[in-house]
Amino acid sequence: MTAQFDYLDGQLRATHPALFARFAAASARAVAECAPEIDVGYGPHPRQTFDLFRAVGRARGTLAYFHGGYWQARDKADFAFIAPSLVADGHDVALVNYPLCPEVSVADIGDAAAWVMAHLTGPVILAGHSAGGQIVAGLGLVAQARGWDVAGVLAISGVFDLVPLVETTLNERLGLDAESALAVSPVCRVVGSAPRAIFAVGGGETAAFHAQTRRMTRAWAAVGNAAREMIVPEADHFSILDGFCGDGALRKAVRALSA
Repeated sequence: MTAQFDYLDGQLRATHPALFARFAAASARAVAECAPEIDVGYGPHPRQTFDLFRAVGRARGTLAYFHGGYWQARDKADFAFIAPSLVADGHDVALVNYPLCPEVSVADIGDAAAWVMAHLTGPVILAGHSAGGQIVAGLGLVAQARGWDVAGVLAISGVFDLVPLVETTLNERLGLDAESALAVSPVCRVVGSAPRAIFAVGGGETAAFHAQTRRMTRAWAAVGNAAREMIVPEADHFSILDGFCGDGALRKAVRALSA
């Protein structure tokens, strides 16, 4: 298999257009029912904003969610559907936008995303999907040094070693070479003071995503951090996000991290 298949073509499913339509309808309902604060600014860039859904009852902390899109696409509003179950469990939920490539670099995205931490009420659970998984892993690795109150990291279908992406069409907008890809790869810079973490991947994802998740889990644990790999049966790269709803696996993971 090629990296192009592993990280892009092989992850696509004919069911995704209907899935995205369902996510969009559920997100619209979530906004109507929960009445979040929209586009709260956390920095000078127009995309340094988040939508804040308030917990039902007294908040036990904040779940900050960073969307996927290979650091170059998508918007927080597409993922409002994850919020209702989490606010029902007592979490404030911040859906976070961040600047995108090619306007900024992947390294710049990590730096920009970190600004949001000053605006969140702890303890914070850092959750992210795909590119967002790389972002939250990176934030988790500097959390103690920066004095952030982080209860845990939930990285979903993440890319933690970006070197393979250099060979793909995704890199037309990312602009990575081997050196810069290594510099933004969390798996290469794990420290022993990181919060506990759950690394999740869909059972139906490509072998490369399973390898990324397995390698990140082992690296996180190898230096003494608490880490768990979670494979969600039958889920693909996007349907895995259904796990935030109902009695899903991701909702259970958040509960475990907040216990």
